[in-house]
Amino acid sequence: MESLEEFDIAKELNFKSSQRFLQLAEEELAALVLRGRFEGGDPGTASKRFALTFPPLQPRYAQLLHALLVRFDLKFTVHGWGEERRITAETSNSQGCIPVVRCSDFLGQAGLDNSSMRLLARLQDSVLPSEVETADRAPSDSPAGFQPEHDDRAEMQARETPSAAPVKRKRAEKPPGGRMRGWSSEEEDSEGSSPGKAGPELETTNSYSKVGSGPARVMRGRGFLSPTEDSSVTATGEKETDDVPAKCRLRGDYERYVIDPEDTWRPHRKPYVELSAGWEFSHAWSFEPELNPNKPKPDHMEVSGVATWRVEHERDQEFAVCFGKQSQEMRRWLAQRAGSRGSEEDEPYVLEFRLLDTEKRWDFRFGRAQKTSDAKWKRLPWTNPRHTVFWVASFVGEVDDKRYLQAGLDSFPGRRFFSARLAARPKVVGFGLPKQVGRTFFVRDIVFFGRGSLQSAPFAGRDHFVEVLLSVGETEALLRKAGLQEGILGVLSLRGGLDSTNASARQQKVKTPWRSAFSPGCFGDTTAGAKEELQNVPSADCKGDCIGPCTLVVCTSPEQAQDIAASLQKQSSVECKTIKGIQRTWPPAAALETGYRDPGGWSGPEAAKHSEDQEAEELRSLTAETVRELGFFKEHLERKTRHLEGTRIARSAAMRMILSGLSGPAPAPPAPIAGV
Repeated sequence: MESLEEFDIAKELNFKSSQRFLQLAEEELAALVLRGRFEGGDPGTASKRFALTFPPLQPRYAQLLHALLVRFDLKFTVHGWGEERRITAETSNSQGCIPVVRCSDFLGQAGLDNSSMRLLARLQDSVLPSEVETADRAPSDSPAGFQPEHDDRAEMQARETPSAAPVKRKRAEKPPGGRMRGWSSEEEDSEGSSPGKAGPELETTNSYSKVGSGPARVMRGRGFLSPTEDSSVTATGEKETDDVPAKCRLRGDYERYVIDPEDTWRPHRKPYVELSAGWEFSHAWSFEPELNPNKPKPDHMEVSGVATWRVEHERDQEFAVCFGKQSQEMRRWLAQRAGSRGSEEDEPYVLEFRLLDTEKRWDFRFGRAQKTSDAKWKRLPWTNPRHTVFWVASFVGEVDDKRYLQAGLDSFPGRRFFSARLAARPKVVGFGLPKQVGRTFFVRDIVFFGRGSLQSAPFAGRDHFVEVLLSVGETEALLRKAGLQEGILGVLSLRGGLDSTNASARQQKVKTPWRSAFSPGCFGDTTAGAKEELQNVPSADCKGDCIGPCTLVVCTSPEQAQDIAASLQKQSSVECKTIKGIQRTWPPAAALETGYRDPGGWSGPEAAKHSEDQEAEELRSLTAETVRELGFFKEHLERKTRHLEGTRIARSAAMRMILSGLSGPAPAPPAPIAGV
């Protein structure tokens, strides 16, 4: 599986397709864990294992499933390659746990249950255990253990003719100490034994043949089979073992997420453009969803999505991005030809940028095509000294049903620097130069994604959670005392402590401490015996390695989370922390307050690096249970190398070399070979 270093489950929840899959998969895994808990046997005895196999999923959903398996602390294996790549998850009485925080909790108010305006029911309370298949093995009439290795017509004719002698293959003698899988000995090709062969050896080789009349050959994988393994192989070619996990059935329908080997349709892409003068448009640069003609058309598809692109930092750069309905109308307006521009409602919007490399920043302005020159320039500091990655999101607000356009840097939805409410709905995006320049301008890595699936703002995150090192009862009592219980969406218990009445026995049985996915250097190592003995409220200097009660307070907004954390910190002696999520706005507030001038020198890339280091430091100070529940992984805590960034740079360089060599007509195909 791929690394989770650049993967964030909270960002994926901003798309409706990912929300549907995560909700389906987390209920599936919760049901599997419950099956192992209640039927896996006693903790002191050998646990019975249960397995759940998922169909071959598309790469995007396979990575989402990988993240869920890590959250549930489940062991999983990958079988097959390409279109037959399947993931099997296993659980037992002593393995796996059900997260208290559901994926919908990252959405805040957008993930509430509409009927009660409360958080959805917890998985351990709303999910039933998985159903186990009645038969672990294939039926006897199916060819589960026998497949022919060769299509030998002569041998088949010899079998049909009783008088004909059996056809034998000349094979080399089997090596001492075992035979190679995939090849059969001469005894397996004939009905009887050959002269000079002993009886016991004949019985050993016959044990690999298919049970039934007539000779048969069994297909086995590559590799060697030692003599000690001969006695553990059954007549169907499978090993006799008691440690075979029971197979469970899938509860949901995964048809829309499965790889279709017959589907060869791919959406149109144009990831690169070279600008010298004028404007460039493409059918691939659109927020309208591209529908697969081989699949049924959905009833309703919203025109929304996210666009990203990258530009290098060079001297005297100016470029603009245009948003409108149709490219023909946009060209008329941008050409400033009166009488042929159309109605004023169709006038496109223009987001213009200019580079100031000496000050390490961009300047930008936004407005209608004919009024952009009157707009005021605003400062936009860099976050990277070499290049800048921009993103633009278009969506409809759920409250006012208006069209919004937001722009930011690096990765969506973080570091937003611009937001506007539009009167017209943009569909097409174009890139151009606002004025004539003497050299070519390049826009690279142009990608449009989430079209028709992007949800409305506010986007998913973690900054509306508050970590409190108190029990649920104590936390609720402090909230009632301060009069803040009305705006709270939920109070979730991550670890048991003084408050044991609010958690049922079933919940306590499902929750298990989870630290195995992290190295010993990230969190302090504690024994299980100490966890059971400690029943005191932690002190104010308790850090991530503390043992004791831990509670998560789910708020409606980041501002409310900060107020609640300050109130709980003031009333008690324990530390209450707001979870720092993505950096939602850019530039930082400190830069705006000082007017981008600081005696020590203010720099955008340095501020971005400082913000990332501060976020990583605060993440390491959280408890292990909070880190697991909020979807952080080991790759987020220990980033020692930049191998993924190096891979992306190498891939981009290789793509530029390939594109530069594709000039001119395509080469002629080779001449056909005579006689073919």
